[in-house]
Amino acid sequence: MGRSRQRQLISVYLVAIIVVTLGLLISAVVSFDQQRRTIRELSVSNLMLTGERVAFDLERRVWQLAEDCLRAPELAQSLAGLVGGSVGKGTTTLGPEADVLRPRCPIAGQFFLMHDNRL
Repeated sequence: MGRSRQRQLISVYLVAIIVVTLGLLISAVVSFDQQRRTIRELSVSNLMLTGERVAFDLERRVWQLAEDCLRAPELAQSLAGLVGGSVGKGTTTLGPEADVLRPRCPIAGQFFLMHDNRL
């Protein structure tokens, strides 16, 4: 009788160990899956933030180039001549002044002048 009782206790002990081990294994698998999903979400978020940072840096650089170019004395003289009479008579360009400005201000080719609601 003692031996069967001993076998029964060993069986209960082994079943308890197996149940606890399976519970820990399932918990580990669920945890790894959650970590994988979290890493994927963080990667997507970081990629979007990096794209926004690049766009911000590009926009800031364009603004800086435009400000530097608009402060150029050559452009001020050209614009004064355009406002003096040729604006409003059709499409105007900077003409030869653009060739002087282009090496110094590559963004000058993107400028538009508005006068009396006309481009």
